Amino acid sequence: MYVRRKAVTLFSLVLALMLVAAGCSSPAPKQESVPGGKAPSAQQEVKRLSGPMAEQPALITSIGQSADAQMVKALATKAALKFEFNPLATEAQIPTGTKTLVAVIGGSSKGLGAAGIKAEDELARAKALVAKAKAENLKVVALHVGGEARRGALSDGFIKEIAPQADLLIVVEEGNKDGLFTQIAASKEIPLELVPNVSASLEPLKKAFK
Repeated sequence: MYVRRKAVTLFSLVLALMLVAAGCSSPAPKQESVPGGKAPSAQQEVKRLSGPMAEQPALITSIGQSADAQMVKALATKAALKFEFNPLATEAQIPTGTKTLVAVIGGSSKGLGAAGIKAEDELARAKALVAKAKAENLKVVALHVGGEARRGALSDGFIKEIAPQADLLIVVEEGNKDGLFTQIAASKEIPLELVPNVSASLEPLKKAFK
């Protein structure tokens, strides 16, 4: 009886030691992230539009000759903004008294072909137009509302040249799946408004103007 009890005690002691050893070798519990902390893979932080930053009247133009400019024209009309619409405006055609340049970025080979313009000439026009606007202290509001379908080599060439010079970016989310606009906005400290669709661009567009 004594031997049996001693064996049970010994077995219990061995089992306890095994459990202790297992507990010591188990990984440490995962620590919660510190509030406000930034994980290495976290999306880059960007500014948001805090209030009106542009004045009327505006000049709305296309950068890439897509139909997107017509959609933004309709939005501006719905927002009751004072503007002139010239999708082919040059730096010499900025109307007197213009306070803001609204650049609708989206390349269309069909649109360029219909206008009889080469992509490199369109880019040169856009760069000169924006340079003139900046020289005259006009605000530049850039929109990309064509979504994923309006991305690609043609549009991206216009985006990478013009978007970094904007004072505000309004972008349909599907057109930012690769984070290009986020990267531009973060690096240049440009407010970025991401919206779910073209119609939703109306609110930030209205909010941007005094």
